[in-house]
Amino acid sequence: MIFRELMDYLSEISDITILSDNVEEEIADVKFIDPHQSQFRSEVLYFGNSLHGITSLPPQCIITDKCDISDADLSVCSAAVVSDEDFGYIFNSGFQRVRDSHKDGYYESLIHTLERVRNVDALIDLASKTFGASLVFIDLNFRILSYSTQIPVTDELWKHNIE
Repeated sequence: MIFRELMDYLSEISDITILSDNVEEEIADVKFIDPHQSQFRSEVLYFGNSLHGITSLPPQCIITDKCDISDADLSVCSAAVVSDEDFGYIFNSGFQRVRDSHKDGYYESLIHTLERVRNVDALIDLASKTFGASLVFIDLNFRILSYSTQIPVTDELWKHNIE
């Protein structure tokens, strides 16, 4: 889901003002703006009700109308403003919508991969990369059916079991 799609959805349930829409990257995650953060990831939608300590807006963000953005360069980001009263509702709704969109996309990706390669090993590797962890696929009798090779198994017991 990209910023514009999420804004279309959120504008149906609350008043939201789009300040800029210049980032076309898929939203992969949702986080709060952290005043101790010096860099922001472009695939993350950041929410904030305060910009204290922040020198520039994140690439994709939704902020409250209490935030001072008079010096912000809106030409390099996608940003929207909501009322302070609606902030929690918008965060929860946006978070849920992003999470649901990835759930569907992730399962579609797994099914597409399985149909294309017809190989459980490739599916396990894709899931392993998605989760960022090694995976071991076992049956009900604890026989190893497959394991990830893209992110190798590091646990000594499981390394021994897959050899």
